[in-house]
Amino acid sequence: MKISETYDLFIFEKEVSGIYKSTIKTYNNIVKHIFIDNFIGDIDVQELELKDLQKFIISLRNKDISVNTVKTYWRHVKAFIKYLYRNEFIEHDLSVKIPPMKGYKPIKDIYLDDEIQLIFSSIQGNSVTALQKRAIFCLLLDTGMRQAEITRIEFEDINIRHKYINIRGSKGHEDRRVPISIATIKAVNKYMQKRIIPFNDENQNLMFVNRDGKGVTNRTIRSYIDTNVKNNGITKGNTHLFRHTFITRKCMETNDAFYVQQLAGHKDLSTTKMYYQYANSYTIAKVKLMPIEQLLASISM
Repeated sequence: MKISETYDLFIFEKEVSGIYKSTIKTYNNIVKHIFIDNFIGDIDVQELELKDLQKFIISLRNKDISVNTVKTYWRHVKAFIKYLYRNEFIEHDLSVKIPPMKGYKPIKDIYLDDEIQLIFSSIQGNSVTALQKRAIFCLLLDTGMRQAEITRIEFEDINIRHKYINIRGSKGHEDRRVPISIATIKAVNKYMQKRIIPFNDENQNLMFVNRDGKGVTNRTIRSYIDTNVKNNGITKGNTHLFRHTFITRKCMETNDAFYVQQLAGHKDLSTTKMYYQYANSYTIAKVKLMPIEQLLASISM
């Protein structure tokens, strides 16, 4: 069997498991395009050897890409190799013969107090779009939600009386319940008073919709980042940085790693513990940061 045929089976298995289209696109780019089409060729899968994988990694290292990008490429190819072994297309798991790669581990940045204040102050007026931006940015900062999770919020997910939100899990993560501040509730309520009412039943329950009455997309949220973050000179800005900010600040507020793990929706506690290292770096540098709830309360919504 040709390796391209086994790749098609690999992707079919991923689709059956409910993997996101964006992840499939990444596999197509890295495994099919870079590894199979442009490197190994459409060989018989039984001909795949350890030396082929070693040469592939060397070829990546010779390109003008970062060490962490090389690790990302290899991680996706490794998943494909393990699939081949698990389904007996190859006799041995060749990936275990590749030693772990060392990569550069930068300290993750977060939004500082003055940057957050600048972001919110740049949102002018009380148009539907402005109110939507404030509500979305509040939720990102106050809950650590992922970008895709924001697009799926429904009315029933927010409990205003008891001040919490049910976050619908994404990326294979389970749903979780996270408290929200009065400032965030205020921003959401203001937006809801002017929210566009969709014409179709499909999006009636979605919290955030665009002018056409359809749910906001990841692209919409990224455009908000471009307008109100990057255009203010915060070059490190992106949507996921709100999540890093939330988790890091929560680590600064409590030593309970299990609590932060639940808030963040991390599957592995070790992921949460890494954020304590980032939090400590700000403490060591004597950077004073307000608790999130206090910071949002200081901003005019």
